[in-house]
Amino acid sequence: MIKFLSELDEEDLIIVEDEDERTFTVEEILEDIESYKEKELFMAIGESCQINAFDVFDSAFESMYQDMYDGWYERIMEDITKEDVKDLQTVFDGILQRNILQNTVYRRGNKVIFDVGK
Repeated sequence: MIKFLSELDEEDLIIVEDEDERTFTVEEILEDIESYKEKELFMAIGESCQINAFDVFDSAFESMYQDMYDGWYERIMEDITKEDVKDLQTVFDGILQRNILQNTVYRRGNKVIFDVGK
């Protein structure tokens, strides 16, 4: 679905197609219309990293299993409590939320039509 620049909020993020596909707010684009009116614009869709604590336990213990005795992995996985998972999840979430801009990558969304200042 195509979007019109004039219909977007000033804080909406736009990817400007150029050498390095930088991300700007609509407000920044409108402040320097001449620099952007000939470029292709796209809505920016942000995606943040998420880590599942249980998967981390599983992966870590599975990688250690080769050095342990038969059945060790199954026994150790049975010892993981919901509280263990919750505590580790809290740590991961805290780290990833500490600097949300650093933890976000933007990909192209809908094409934006430059319909202002022509």
